[in-house]
Amino acid sequence: MLADPSPNFLESDRLNVAAGPDPSGLRVTWSDPSGREFSILSGIEGEVGATESMDPINVRGHVATVSLDRAADTYFAVWHESPEGSPCSQYAAIGTGFSEREFRTYVERVR
Repeated sequence: MLADPSPNFLESDRLNVAAGPDPSGLRVTWSDPSGREFSILSGIEGEVGATESMDPINVRGHVATVSLDRAADTYFAVWHESPEGSPCSQYAAIGTGFSEREFRTYVERVR
């Protein structure tokens, strides 16, 4: 689930959200030297929002809604079910500074 999206990306931020003794949410962000950022969210509500819906993406049998916030140059992919081993049912990927094609390629590497 949380494999690095590319050898050029380094993990730049990690947030564990706890609800009781066990983590209930996780956000990991990677960034590259050109300033692009790619984040995976599992169980984190309220961080995903966009203005334009795009074609859905199917990654290893799991369909995600893909959307774009042009003002923020950010793509979102939101799944309605999480991959095995995720701490929660909500799951999303966020990419800033990518073309749509690049974003879809990176999503396929981490899901």
